[in-house]
Amino acid sequence: MTKTLRVAAILLAVLSMIAASCSSSDDASDTTTDTAATTDEGTDEGTDEEPEETMEEGTDEEPEETGSEPAPAGDGGLDIKVGAILPLTGGIAGPGADARDSLELFFNTFGDGESITTPGGNTISLVIEDNASDPAIALTAATKLLEVDDVDIVLPGILASTGTAVGDALGDRDDVLLLSPSSCNDDFTQRAPLDGYARPAGWACSQTTHAFGQWAFEEAGYTAVATACTDYSFGWEHCGGFADAFTNAGGTIVDQIWHPLGNADFATYSTQMNDLSDAEAVMVLAVGGSVNPMVTSYADFGLKDSKPMLAGVTTMDQSALRAMDKSVALGTIGHSHWAEGHDDPNTIEFVTAYEDATDKIASYYAAGYYGAMQWIVAAADAMDSEFTPAAMLTTMKDGLEVDTAFGTQTMNEDGSMTMTVFITEVQEREDGKLWNVPIFQYDDVDQYFQFDKDEYLAQPTYTKDFQGAGVSG
Repeated sequence: MTKTLRVAAILLAVLSMIAASCSSSDDASDTTTDTAATTDEGTDEGTDEEPEETMEEGTDEEPEETGSEPAPAGDGGLDIKVGAILPLTGGIAGPGADARDSLELFFNTFGDGESITTPGGNTISLVIEDNASDPAIALTAATKLLEVDDVDIVLPGILASTGTAVGDALGDRDDVLLLSPSSCNDDFTQRAPLDGYARPAGWACSQTTHAFGQWAFEEAGYTAVATACTDYSFGWEHCGGFADAFTNAGGTIVDQIWHPLGNADFATYSTQMNDLSDAEAVMVLAVGGSVNPMVTSYADFGLKDSKPMLAGVTTMDQSALRAMDKSVALGTIGHSHWAEGHDDPNTIEFVTAYEDATDKIASYYAAGYYGAMQWIVAAADAMDSEFTPAAMLTTMKDGLEVDTAFGTQTMNEDGSMTMTVFITEVQEREDGKLWNVPIFQYDDVDQYFQFDKDEYLAQPTYTKDFQGAGVSG
């Protein structure tokens, strides 16, 4: 999208917002991290208690809970406002609640629920907006955050579709920094990079599946695999990364099946997968409310035993796994840059704190938004100049190391992350809850993995019609 079109989109959103404000008074969607204003059944346990530790200026003791607390390098005194656009209603409300809960945990642990004072003496505050899992509403929310709340940083949401809408509109502006821990559109840091965009504690949609595809061929020994993925940009890129890497390693993709976002009946798709006699396994991706129906159908049709499931990042994520029947999930092999059963001290610390606060095991969405705040705090305290979005982005890319829920992370010069990708197995904890435990890992994975960067960027982005040079149409 050209900058002219992006500006036009913003203007349309502003007009829409103004029209809405003329017809109604204060809207309930204007929320903050105040726990009294944002509730979700089963997620606000323990929020009535005040946090025992804070990050207030002059505090001698570090909080026991969790979090990266870099030594201050600047003079302090920065006042930075963050706006998060989350799907708190609609089809992706479950993951959205996890992200919101992690932000509330961060601001309740280190501040007063709405703002924190960093070890370096900087103030960071938070405003949360609901995008209802809808790109148009996400764009209106982004406009409101900029024009009404005057935020400096926007966290653009969870779905790739909402991330695209906000990224196209804001990614080249110089008055706001766009930081995305979950919406993972490949080309925002690849073929069409945005000037004011980065992925702290985040990922490119195909980044983890490059490693997963190579593992499936070289370590698991599969030679012929099918894919069954959600039919929109996230699914195209996530499954494209797997298919491209798998065929590049020497495997064959025998078929690709696509299902609509939000689909709840998978009988037809399970029948199609059952009929794929040449497929030794199926790489499966579903999102939000579609995950449980798909995984259950997969087991009901006997596919779990005949064609082992290779799970995409969101398929066995805690946001869905905690509601699954053990018989359909236990033993499933998946992958992610997040593994809640990993023994890294940073991961253990965050998982413990999040579960104490919410009675839920932390999902990748929770870890991502918490990690993004850890990056913002670290960058603010490392800055030695007046805050601008460009200055913070430069600081993040300039060799900064941040201890996050994922472990210690660094950011590449293109704003993407170098990360560990885990191959995981769904196992049962001692308390009977299910979680993902690493059984293999690839370290230092960037967004190109085994591909030559120039050759990779010369090929098209992954779409439904292009899933890699080795995949037939």
